[in-house]
Amino acid sequence: MRRANAIFGARAERALASTNDFVPPFADDPGLSALFSSLDNFDYVDRRSATFSVARVLGSLDRGLASAQVGLVSDHAERTRILRGLFGAEDFRSNRGVDEGTSIVYSADLELHPNVTGEFVQPGIGARAHVEAGRGDLDWTRSELRITGRKYFGPLSVVTQAEGGLVAGDSPPPQQLFELGGDQSLPGYDYKEFVGDRAALFRVFASYRLNIWQRPRRVWRNFLMPGLSPGIAGSVQGGWSELSSPGAIAAAARLTSPGLPVAVPTNGAVATAGVGLTFFSDMIHFGVARPIDRAARLKFVAGFGTAF
Repeated sequence: MRRANAIFGARAERALASTNDFVPPFADDPGLSALFSSLDNFDYVDRRSATFSVARVLGSLDRGLASAQVGLVSDHAERTRILRGLFGAEDFRSNRGVDEGTSIVYSADLELHPNVTGEFVQPGIGARAHVEAGRGDLDWTRSELRITGRKYFGPLSVVTQAEGGLVAGDSPPPQQLFELGGDQSLPGYDYKEFVGDRAALFRVFASYRLNIWQRPRRVWRNFLMPGLSPGIAGSVQGGWSELSSPGAIAAAARLTSPGLPVAVPTNGAVATAGVGLTFFSDMIHFGVARPIDRAARLKFVAGFGTAF
């Protein structure tokens, strides 16, 4: 329901919700990589919810958007139901541990210039702040802030992004902790190698479009393939996390599933760098990355966007 600049809504759903953190735009769906190759760099929780929300446009959608939500949310562990993808040589990894329970959840969001911070690639500076609190079987308060800057110099684009967050609570659920490491954040390190109830991530990446193969091509009849639009890209990422309380340390221990390594805090800042090729106007990338705060081998990385 819409009234003036406010939009009211109600929703009931059961969702396979991702517990990943600091996910870049376009990277929140494993899509074909999971279907064909068993590559699914996400963990999930079976989340059932009934919520009421209100959103208000701050002058225009380009200027800003504020929203608030309240509802009943129930989290349950989700097991891996399919062994592997169609052509995968390895099994899907197990989902990480979660605390189960039902809580009343309140949340609020404020976005400034969402066309910069979201999936649109408008130049400028944008920001997003998110605060949520759960009260019931699971108690926590989680706050996040993201600031994004984007600039174009002809075929060269440069993006900087800083984000951080903290989780408060005597015994926060492990699915609310922040995890770093892998293709989506600090790709030179192993998948979700680091964890914390406080965390920060800084990214800067640049890409240069080669200005070739931009036109769509007809594959068969009316089926068209988008232009390949290749480019060269590189990025540097720095991250930090800590477990600041006994409750957070206990939650991190519950996060680990059998067969998975135990995630730890970063114990200071860590950093990675990567370089490679992008395709489909920086939609996906392939390249190599490695930590730069210690000696390590290059790792092959692939994913969405230009953040290696």
